[in-house]
Amino acid sequence: MTRAIAELGVATAPPETADAAALARCTRDHWAIEAQHFVRDATFDEDACRARIGSLPRALATFRSLAHLAGWTDNAAAQGHYRNHPADALRELGLAG
Repeated sequence: MTRAIAELGVATAPPETADAAALARCTRDHWAIEAQHFVRDATFDEDACRARIGSLPRALATFRSLAHLAGWTDNAAAQGHYRNHPADALRELGLAG
């Protein structure tokens, strides 16, 4: 059985700068970011977050990334820990000894 898969996309860059290799690289980079988002959403339910004002969404995303990198699987537990032990968060970020 022969099988073929085609993916279509639209690029606004001219063909001289958007050759097949460049478009493939952009696609891989995009899905690498999406894969990280999927992990964070599955672990911390990031899509359900209702923060929309000012720098709060970015601050919360940074916190969730920190918690994920530190191995937390429960957002509430991570928040409670870092709220009570802020020096641990600074240490995790490499900002304290």
